[in-house]
Amino acid sequence: MTKLARWSIRGFAVLLVGVFVTVLALNALPAQSNDPAAGVSDPVTQITLDGDVILYDDILVPPAAAAAAQNLPRVGSYTELLRLLNSAGAVSNVTWTANEDTVQFGDKTMMEFDAATPMPSAAPVPPAMAAEGAAMDSGRSSLTGNVSSTNTQVSGVDEGDILKTDGQYLYILQENRMVRIVEADGANMNKIGFIVSNDDGYYTEMYVAGDRLILVGSRYEQQDASGDKMQTYIWHPSKSFTTYAVYDITDRANPVRTRLFEVEGSPLATRLVGDILYFAVNKYVYSANFDDNLTPGDIVPTVLDSVVSVTAEPMPVTDICYFPGTMEASYLIAGGFDINSDEPCAMETLLGAGSYFYMNADSMYIVKPEWTNDKNQSTVYRYALDGASLSFVGSGAVPGTPLNQYSMDEYEGVFRIATTDWSAGNYVTTMDAATLAVLGSTPALAQGESIQSVRYMGSLAYVVTYRQTDPLFAIDLSNPNNPTVLGELKIPGFSQYLHPVGDGLLVGFGRHTLETFVRLDDGTEQSVGTWDAGIKVSLFDVSDPTNPREVDKILLGNGSYSEAFDNPRAMLVDAAKSQFAFPIQVYSWDVFSGKESGDNWQGAVVIGVEGNALTTKAQLVSQDQNSYQRRLCYIGDTLYMIDNSMIKAFDYNTFFETGHLSVG
Repeated sequence: MTKLARWSIRGFAVLLVGVFVTVLALNALPAQSNDPAAGVSDPVTQITLDGDVILYDDILVPPAAAAAAQNLPRVGSYTELLRLLNSAGAVSNVTWTANEDTVQFGDKTMMEFDAATPMPSAAPVPPAMAAEGAAMDSGRSSLTGNVSSTNTQVSGVDEGDILKTDGQYLYILQENRMVRIVEADGANMNKIGFIVSNDDGYYTEMYVAGDRLILVGSRYEQQDASGDKMQTYIWHPSKSFTTYAVYDITDRANPVRTRLFEVEGSPLATRLVGDILYFAVNKYVYSANFDDNLTPGDIVPTVLDSVVSVTAEPMPVTDICYFPGTMEASYLIAGGFDINSDEPCAMETLLGAGSYFYMNADSMYIVKPEWTNDKNQSTVYRYALDGASLSFVGSGAVPGTPLNQYSMDEYEGVFRIATTDWSAGNYVTTMDAATLAVLGSTPALAQGESIQSVRYMGSLAYVVTYRQTDPLFAIDLSNPNNPTVLGELKIPGFSQYLHPVGDGLLVGFGRHTLETFVRLDDGTEQSVGTWDAGIKVSLFDVSDPTNPREVDKILLGNGSYSEAFDNPRAMLVDAAKSQFAFPIQVYSWDVFSGKESGDNWQGAVVIGVEGNALTTKAQLVSQDQNSYQRRLCYIGDTLYMIDNSMIKAFDYNTFFETGHLSVG
């Protein structure tokens, strides 16, 4: 501290600085580095005390402390659970005894459940269940070369989709009911096997990891619509379940289901890290007039794990946690299990729910928006991951609501989240990942507009908002205590998805909009809105974050649409070739006559980045013009386009069609 003397700071500043540094150390603020690979703390270069700036060159911000699990109170009994649900307004026909030690539902006392002996588990299920595949042709390809993967947010954290490939086979989820397994060797394609769902559910995504295939979906169970039981579900006569089915595909011609895991509720998200499948499920408790037919399975989620039991059982009420003072008429169930193991699934259950999900290899974040007094904020929950086990770390709150998973990110011990608060504007907020305490936030950005896309690149964030023009904000997060807007670019339209391509370039996929005007009687013009002019692919030069520029763009039809812009997993990204391929429906019409004009077609577009220019490398027309779910992948020098009924193979260099296979 001897340097203070030569800066002529009054003596008491020494004490203030000492206190300040001590507070920093006690709070263990996370270190930030301009070099993501450096892994060391950057020095704090200045501190302001009462308007005086004191410079430092030898004080480091200590890294974030390791996350510690937070011990939340557990419900403990059905009596207490029903108290909480009643406080949340989720149940009726409830009376308490004078001393409030028991809860009465019609003619039944919940103490009977609390004192009951736990239900025994059924005998374990053998590892191999009945095969659901059918043999067709068999054999393996010897193909080698580069293989595409699903476009994911975090490296090493896989996301489910309707198309997967391992370089030898294509796995295609068709119409939410059947998986088609196709051997792919260039233009030579053979149908090998398939998996058919035999239950009443439907599947929305899948994973492939080695010799395991995992299907993720939902099913609904109609409750008895006759008799007294109907009173229990007076507002909601059906139950929903989230299903995870694991198949052994060692023999691709004969897949065998080895595990079925099912939890009551609606799916929020899944991720696969190595051999561990992580998931989050919401279970809502709807208003009900409970009568004396009430059972534990009516008020707590039921779980079926085939490595433990052949029947679904209510989740132990002693495993359910809650926040003191917060009453939620819903459950948030997060868990994980090893797809190659017979170990039971590890789960954590909270009274609550979530709407947004972000995960990296170490942490799971779930965000719940809340609205009070015409203002909205979001609560962030964090779970630390240890193999298949999860432990609740803590929670924190930020203003506004995120757009999607790309609104969130964790970097060097700091969680960052971009949100829109309609009453105030848009924010990027930083939080200590270990404690979820807020560290800093940008000022309110672009009031009256909403966030359309977000991308984090190390210590920088790029945020697009929209109302009539497209502001692209470049935000410096290297000092998490003081997020700073470095630059802003306003252009027509907006980007729905952003993807970095290196060399200070960022590609934006979204909509091209034009501002519309009317001419008034006095000859002046007045803006009256915008016109959607179709798909726009933009190339941004962000090498100087203080001056982001749009250096090129491609426009595709004034009525065009691509699923990939709302669902980035539908986007094929080839980093080595600096090119993208995405499904598209192209429609064009004359804005004055309202009639179609130009070419109208469905298929896919391949866009390349060459220097500071975008090029349309190919337009691939699909044979099925009624397909609204289409995917692309590549294996070596072959590009495959898959829709509901057809696989088309193209030379990945010339884009000439080389073969096709009907899979309808």
